[in-house]
Parts: sequence; structure tokens; C-alpha cells
Amino acid sequence: MADAVVLAPLAVGCALVAAGAAKVRDPGAPTTALADLGVPDVLRRLLRRPRWLPWLEVVLGLALLLPGPGFLVTAVLVAVLLAAYTVLVVRVVATGREAECDCFGGLGGGHVGAMTVVRNQLLLAAAVLAVVDAVRGHSLVGRLGALDAGDVGWLVAVVLVGVLVAATVHRDAGGAARAGIPFLHVQGADGTAVSLPELASERPQLLVTLSTSCSSCAKVTDAIGDWPARLPGVDVHVLSALPAGEPTPPGWPAVLHDPQERVSAVLGLVRPSAVLLGADALVAGGPVHGASAVIGFADEIEAQLRRR
Repeated sequence: MADAVVLAPLAVGCALVAAGAAKVRDPGAPTTALADLGVPDVLRRLLRRPRWLPWLEVVLGLALLLPGPGFLVTAVLVAVLLAAYTVLVVRVVATGREAECDCFGGLGGGHVGAMTVVRNQLLLAAAVLAVVDAVRGHSLVGRLGALDAGDVGWLVAVVLVGVLVAATVHRDAGGAARAGIPFLHVQGADGTAVSLPELASERPQLLVTLSTSCSSCAKVTDAIGDWPARLPGVDVHVLSALPAGEPTPPGWPAVLHDPQERVSAVLGLVRPSAVLLGADALVAGGPVHGASAVIGFADEIEAQLRRR
């Protein structure tokens, strides 16, 4: 049986390539994510103007295939990068700030929470293990080349399990689109409570979760003002965690309040997110997460309405 340490650089390399490629496909993601994570302005400008951060991740992920000293240098750079990422997300969680890391671009929600910290710590641990292995004179390509038939079968099985788990998680993330609307209540501006099924009993309802404290939300706030006019037949609401009666930005249309965030928890919403409640008592679309995905979701709804 091959030494399981081969999985450490393999997992980190795959994660970096996937994250970098997703950010390349969603170029706006790193810009707002860096601001949300509290990266200083000077460093943020350095990173975003050339937009080289996604490409750095891809290059580092592929460079883990280098033999000899190249593997050691790459493993050290990867460990430093992941350590920096981990420090940023730990600081966000510790301070209780709202943030989107967009770590995997448009592939999924990037809300920073405890699971983000756990994921980053696991990747960092794998990177450190790769450094230790490199110091001992090993490399990923060397270990892969030394695998016998049994080891290859073991490694392929592990990779297939990982792909299956990732596919299952991705499928379940969209599962709310086939679910019934939960019987939960939100509050209007005057504090009057209304259930979600009652709210959507006559017209579809587009709920968009926003906050005044995240940079990603600012992008959606700038765009959402004309959505009621663009989406005739659909009521557009901002779902806020602020208590009813608290002032909200003037650009937010028809604010609903979810101060205990029960609706967000049940529907799997972060900030920003969007979900479409159908008039048939089913969730008609979403949830989607991240500024680009939310704005794109509104565009898709508009296109659907035009085809009717």
C-alpha cells in the first residue's frame, strides 16, 4: 500500500487548480472577496489590478508536479499562501464580520464561517505535510511514479470517492429548488408577521439577502433597484437580519426582516444570496450565492419572463 502522504500534495494541488480556474471564470470574485476579508488597500490593489491571484493558484497547483527542489520550493510557497488565507478567515470569524471569500469563484457559496476555517486548516495541514515530505527528499511525481498496480487502484478509489462526495454536495446545494416553501415567518417594515407560503400565495417572490457590512452585498445593492421594473409579475424583496423598524439603505426594495435568521438557516442563504419562491408553494429557483450569481439569477428570471 502506497504511503498515504501522496494524498496531501495531490489534494492541495487539485484544490488550488479548481479554485484558481473558478476565479478566472468569475473575475469579479477576488476583488470583493479581498475587501471582505480585510486585506489592506495597498496589497489589495497590487493583487487585483493585474488579476494574477487566480493564475498564481493554478500555477502553484500544477507546479506541485515538479520533481526535486522544484517540489520543495512550490510546497513552501503553497503553505505560505494557505497560511495567509487561513489567518484571514480566522480573523473574520473571530470578529463576527460578514464576508464572502469566493474561494472557488462561481462554483458555490463563499460565506466565511466555521466550516471555512476547518477547510483551510485541513488544506494548510496537507501543505505542511507536503513540505515535510519534500524536505525528506520525496516529491509528488516521484511517489506517483513508484506506485504499483495495487497502489494505483487504491489511489483511484480514493479519487473517485472524493469526486462522488463533491458531486453529491453540489447536487444537494441545489436541492431546495425541488422543495416546498417552509412555513416560516418574516416581518414587514411595521413588524407585521407573514408566513412565506402566504407571501407567495399569489405571485412569485424573489428574496435577496443583503447586509450593509459586506462588499459583495454593495454590488447587488447597486443593481437591485431596477429589478421590480425588470421582473413584472415577481415581487422583489430584500431579506434583512435587521429588526423591523431599523433603518435600511434606500436602494433596498420592499424589505422583509428575519432578525433571528431562521429563514436564512432553513433555506441555506448567506449574504448575498437569492431564492425564488413560486406561487405553487414550491421553491422555484435557487438558492444562489455570491454577488455575480445573484445578479445572474435575476437576469435569468428576466429572460424567462420575456419568453412567456
